[in-house]
Amino acid sequence: MSLRPFSIPFAAVILMGLLPVSSVQAVGLIAKDGCSKRMDGTTTTSVVVNKDTGDITFDPITAPYVAGIGSCEPDAPDAKQRCTLSASTTQINTAGTVTLYAKCQSTSLAVPTYVWSSPVGGPALPGNAANSNSITLTFPNAGTYTYTVAATNGSGQGPTSTPVTILVASTATSPVPVPNCIATISPAQIAPGQSATANVVCNPPATSIEWTVPTNGGLAPTQGTPAGSTGPMTFGVAGDFLYKVVGKNAANLPGPISAAGISVVSTSSCTPVTPSIELALPPYSMSQDIASTVGHIAAFSFQQNSGYSQMGFYYNTSYSPFPDGVTFAISPCKGDTTSPTGSCIAQMGGQYSAIYVTSTPNSGMCLILPNVTYYLNVKTNTCSAGVCGWRMNRGN
Repeated sequence: MSLRPFSIPFAAVILMGLLPVSSVQAVGLIAKDGCSKRMDGTTTTSVVVNKDTGDITFDPITAPYVAGIGSCEPDAPDAKQRCTLSASTTQINTAGTVTLYAKCQSTSLAVPTYVWSSPVGGPALPGNAANSNSITLTFPNAGTYTYTVAATNGSGQGPTSTPVTILVASTATSPVPVPNCIATISPAQIAPGQSATANVVCNPPATSIEWTVPTNGGLAPTQGTPAGSTGPMTFGVAGDFLYKVVGKNAANLPGPISAAGISVVSTSSCTPVTPSIELALPPYSMSQDIASTVGHIAAFSFQQNSGYSQMGFYYNTSYSPFPDGVTFAISPCKGDTTSPTGSCIAQMGGQYSAIYVTSTPNSGMCLILPNVTYYLNVKTNTCSAGVCGWRMNRGN
């Protein structure tokens, strides 16, 4: 047999023994508060007390009573429902879940629908949000999200609840930091033919280091030990050279660019001298005999675009013997045997005397710029025979 709703006067319930006297106080509290209350689902009825007439209505239970949901507050004067909003937690990490609860005043009107706010950037509301007084949300993105709720019944929409704010912190792994590199070149000022060393210190250490070589004739630093340092760079010509370096991390992300400069200052200006003879020096042995006396200057023009060359006497001619003392000088000026320094000038004598020239750093060689015309100036200082003879050789 199914139960149907029916009402009887409250006093009759007591007289008929339907409720024990101990229950009167509890029923009276329900009537005083003006709310309906379901039992816990173990019984088959619910009891509703009319606060105006005192009548009691027994209703069949259609679903178990859920603790914590609902309200025992009086109806609002205008019959619109007032709601309070709470959350299972208000601080989570990304990918965390929060359940929002709407607790609204009971009413004799139809079951309300709910108007939930949806903040920008927050997760989408579930499809049944309008018909549920609780919603569960998962937050994929870090941020601050504020929610409100309002209930709508037959009397219209009630006021918006006090907001609840959810703070979502990022749990993403921090990216590998990029290296901050500082480049130095020491010494910062040298003369042509002298050497300097570049060095880079990175914090945190760089996985790789990239140099930007100055376009006005700077030398490409070669990787040395420790990582970031370079071998000696020998500058053959004067000028100001600015180097840039950047370090990269394991993800190939660059840090800030660091710059370091060096000034190559000539101690004296290059002054051309009219040579006794001027010839172009091909990249092989020459067949032309050179006869020289003391003070004779032979100027051989050439370019060294890659690698290195050995330049010197290779053949004793009919004008023999070789000069006893000569000056070999590499200079951008023809006939100049005084301004070159370092490995770009040598005092020699006798057969097979030679000087080495290169366009890339190489210890003990005269370093010059590629694709620039230079002169090998050979000055005879002493010649025991009065007239000496030789041929010039250029070998790689």
